[in-house]
Amino acid sequence: MTDRYETKFIPLLAGTTLWCVAMPFFWAYNLHKQLDPASTTYGQVLALYTPELVTGAIFLLCLPLVILRPRTAAAGLACAALLLPALVYRVGTPGNVWPVTTVLLLLLSWRVHARFVRQRRNT
Repeated sequence: MTDRYETKFIPLLAGTTLWCVAMPFFWAYNLHKQLDPASTTYGQVLALYTPELVTGAIFLLCLPLVILRPRTAAAGLACAALLLPALVYRVGTPGNVWPVTTVLLLLLSWRVHARFVRQRRNT
């Protein structure tokens, strides 16, 4: 039986996964189509989204830890959220979507931490 917490956690996890992992590839594809496809390759345009790809990789590493070690996953997600603005300002990115990514990662980190505290109280 799912409770109120799970009905909010699962869509947040799915939406954050979609936003952090899949969307940078679509953003790069759309930008590649807007630019002259003969002068740039998809790989060159994808390299412009390095901060989002690094954050997505950290997110994918933390994803299995949500079940196995929620405290570590919460810390990893928070670190990824705080690393993203530094990467954006240092490396740069063509999009202005990094605040949304940061908020989603911080919100998910908070929910994972709340889940850890809740599981700890129940045991």
